[in-house]
Amino acid sequence: MIKNIVTSLSAKLIVLFATLGVVVLNTRFLGQEGQGEAALINLGILLIVSVSNIVGGGALVFLLPRIGTKAATGPAIAWAIFSSVLAYPILKGLDFIPDGLLVHICLLGFIQSLFFFVHQAILAKEKIARYNILISFQLISLLLSLTIFYVVLDQKVLLSFIQSLYISFGATCLLSIYMSGSSLDDGKSQPWKKTFGEIFPLGSYTQGGNILHLLNLRVYLIILEKAGSLFSVGIFSLAIYAAEAVWNIAKSLSLVLSSRISNSTDQLYIRSLTLSFLKISPLLTLPLVLIASVLPDEFFKMIFGKDLQGLHSLILICAPAIWLHSVTVIISHYFSGTGHHKHNMWGSAFGLLTGFSSSLFFIPMWSVTGAAISFSAGLVANFTYHVLTFHKKQRIQTVDFTLSRNDFNLIK
Repeated sequence: MIKNIVTSLSAKLIVLFATLGVVVLNTRFLGQEGQGEAALINLGILLIVSVSNIVGGGALVFLLPRIGTKAATGPAIAWAIFSSVLAYPILKGLDFIPDGLLVHICLLGFIQSLFFFVHQAILAKEKIARYNILISFQLISLLLSLTIFYVVLDQKVLLSFIQSLYISFGATCLLSIYMSGSSLDDGKSQPWKKTFGEIFPLGSYTQGGNILHLLNLRVYLIILEKAGSLFSVGIFSLAIYAAEAVWNIAKSLSLVLSSRISNSTDQLYIRSLTLSFLKISPLLTLPLVLIASVLPDEFFKMIFGKDLQGLHSLILICAPAIWLHSVTVIISHYFSGTGHHKHNMWGSAFGLLTGFSSSLFFIPMWSVTGAAISFSAGLVANFTYHVLTFHKKQRIQTVDFTLSRNDFNLIK
């Protein structure tokens, strides 16, 4: 298990630096407003993928060992097409993406949905290293493509970012299918109606939670855009990327946790392993939170450009909630790995309700600072729900949170 954790963390670090490179290129060549537009494009794609993942997403890690991949392939592709087509009028109605880009967003969402499905098939087989290679390849290919467009070809326009997404997503999709090997031909075929009946209820809870969580993290970008400030959208998107960078450790741990417990029926082992990860995740995350909190604006200006202002204060406001979320990530993957996806949905709903309602007050008053406060409120609400629900299910006592050598031995 240690090998899988190290492999996952290494991949997350590669993704982190590649993502940083992409953001630096966008801010340097397109400015903060261009980075804001890029963040909104990514949000549109993520929304499409989140709906597509009701059938082709995270619930498959739990279900594929039980029903086989072959049975889920056709329904997953069909649902991805449906999600991409449905997204067009919805995104048009939300009106945070220019009309000329909507077709591109829908096509990119479909391509990403395809390789995300393949990724889940690989992950369900506990092929963690293969999964991490593909995730790393996607971001590295995006970074290289952007470098060619911006630097070599001197095409410093938003369309270059979109073209780079096509290259990155398309190449990763093809490589994913190639590397999946026999994973896509695992199990037996069955009527689509039966497959939908098995996947859809669980997937609805899973992706309901993921969609709500996605909005909990990024709805503030839309609100800031509606307030007429793409510059603020760009700066706040950097704060979100900083938070997600800090969460790389928790995500690496949780990825291994969910794969392991979804293939186990030993309840005592599942409980002990989850508690060990719960103790280790915030311990390893804390130094990253502290480092991110003390970095001054001058440091960020050297990386993202001289027009950047106020990122340090945003990270400082969000730091406590970012740290608490390293616990939420572990508990949410415990719920996913044990088939209790509804708790992730309700936790995310509580977080979104708290964050969104507070943003209606704080953002008009304090703009991007208000967004940081609302962002933190949503994360804390989500954390509170997950901890209380986990305690209710497992009857956790104070002594269970005492870190011991056995916790590290258990994850070897």
